[in-house]
Amino acid sequence: MKIINKKTISIALILLLIIITYFAFFSRDENAVEVKTMNSYIGDIEKTVKLSGTIESSDSEVINLPPNLEVLKTYYKKNDYVKKGELIAELEIDDLKTSLDKAELNLEQLKRDLEDLNGTSSDSERLLLVNAVEKAKTNLNSIERDLEKARENLKTNKILLDSDAISQKEYEAQVDVVEDLQSSLKNAGITYEDAKLNLSNLNSNQDNAGDKLKLQIEALELDIISIEKSISERNIYANLDGIITEFNIKENRVTNNSSIISIYNDSIYELVSLVPQEDAILIEKNQQADISLDGLEKIYSGYVFSVGKTAEIDSASGSQTPKVEIRVIIDEPDEKIVTGYNGDALISLKKMKDVLLIRNEAIKTDDEGKYIFIINGNSVKKTYIETNMSDGYFTSIGSGIEANEQIVLNPPEELQDENSVTVID
Repeated sequence: MKIINKKTISIALILLLIIITYFAFFSRDENAVEVKTMNSYIGDIEKTVKLSGTIESSDSEVINLPPNLEVLKTYYKKNDYVKKGELIAELEIDDLKTSLDKAELNLEQLKRDLEDLNGTSSDSERLLLVNAVEKAKTNLNSIERDLEKARENLKTNKILLDSDAISQKEYEAQVDVVEDLQSSLKNAGITYEDAKLNLSNLNSNQDNAGDKLKLQIEALELDIISIEKSISERNIYANLDGIITEFNIKENRVTNNSSIISIYNDSIYELVSLVPQEDAILIEKNQQADISLDGLEKIYSGYVFSVGKTAEIDSASGSQTPKVEIRVIIDEPDEKIVTGYNGDALISLKKMKDVLLIRNEAIKTDDEGKYIFIINGNSVKKTYIETNMSDGYFTSIGSGIEANEQIVLNPPEELQDENSVTVID
């Protein structure tokens, strides 16, 4: 048996490689276009929009404290957890207490004045004036009757005078009686009207004075309610459960214009982002989202809670593109989430499953529509397609090709239908 040594094998392999290279070189089409390819495949695609923003509590409270007040007592500090209704701090109330005491004293005095106005002295004065009116009326009625009788007598005396039954002097005496009674009637009428006016003025004056006192009492009672409310507001209570994130006051110190207490609910957080118009128009309420925070690997699930109704120019960004505020709720926040963190939200706009996919760079467009090049042996076939949805990297194909077809990526400008191609890695 002959034994083939290693040298002989090596020479044979080298000769074989030379022959293969020779035929590959001289048999290739020198006009072939070099292309890279991919195979179309069945898969899932999701169209998304990425937002960047800041984490905020969806429920918060900022308590602005009145300035120039001494802080008597504090019960919590920054980063403490507080429950709704719990007392956080107490501020001085000496100024309000003084105002309340004065207001209560003034109220008591006004009530006494009103009682005096409606008391017995006023009743007595009214009774006297009522009696004066009645007396004047009685006197007026009496004179009216006397005058009527005197006029009848004057008529009778006229008849007697004409028949010479009485003298001219007796007749004139009766005329004087009538004239005196007429004068008395006029004076009695004036006296009666004066009596009525005096009574009316008393009633009017008392009514006006009473109304004025009542208004003063009502105003003072409202002032007292307002002061009592202000006193209660000097006791600072939490209106929600949460973390105290700002607490720039100290006991025995005086508050200033920037003294505040901030509380953030730590059970509901949201990412707030100003989104350019071209992305905002794609976003709708309740769309699902994946939220990531800078520096954290965990991905939180969430959903679009609100889409702003107005667009504004964000001067801080330097862009003139209108932006809309989008708020994304985080479903299950944990202790790692903090108000003020920066993060991103990837919002799912649309999903398609088990669809035919190719890369976007395989697709070209002409006057007849969108097309691709499919590898057909050593050449390509220009094929028009219908597309559905793109995620920015891949596009789902509605018709025109099947799965596992070899598709040219980034077709060169010179590539035409049925051109020869060489596929490169």
